[in-house]
Amino acid sequence: AIADRAVEIFREAVGNQHSLEVLGSSTDSALRRAVNLVNRSSHHANWIRIRLLAGTSSLNSTMTRITRGRRPGHCPVCKSGIETVVHFLRKCSAESSHDARSHHRVRVSQKFEDLSDIQQCAFILGCTVRRGSIELTANPTEDLSNRELVETLWDTRCAALTAAAAEELTTIENVRLGRSRSGNQGVEAHGIATLSN
Repeated sequence: AIADRAVEIFREAVGNQHSLEVLGSSTDSALRRAVNLVNRSSHHANWIRIRLLAGTSSLNSTMTRITRGRRPGHCPVCKSGIETVVHFLRKCSAESSHDARSHHRVRVSQKFEDLSDIQQCAFILGCTVRRGSIELTANPTEDLSNRELVETLWDTRCAALTAAAAEELTTIENVRLGRSRSGNQGVEAHGIATLSN
């Protein structure tokens, strides 16, 4: 059937495109139905989930590939890992990320803990995953928790990117005005980053 061939083509693409790795953890039957992907609400966190699945998000690992290395791949939140989907959802070591994952963990099935990191990511992003002979799909409460986790992590990421941009602008402004970054001048003397016109 057409759906079977489409799944087969997709499986081949997963082997060649790292950014589809998480979606590749979904079961063939779920890919054929795409129930969890297309029956979602239009909430902005669901669009983020779809982009994370499709490998089209603005995570730094993706942007590094797109910009051919001009954008660094590190995580803007913890600054210690490459910002992949797995890092973003499961591995970021920032306290805020750890807290969000802890809050999420108590709201999902114990079977979630038995999944690999990549399968946990697929589950969070709305895919049905297989663990042995069991297919695991989020119930409505778990799906809401998954969506809230993605939204919280994304908001934290956006705040970190905004703070980094403000810091970079302050540094550029200080250099432009001939201010030193050490001593009692610039940002360090004031304790906060401000920009002057």
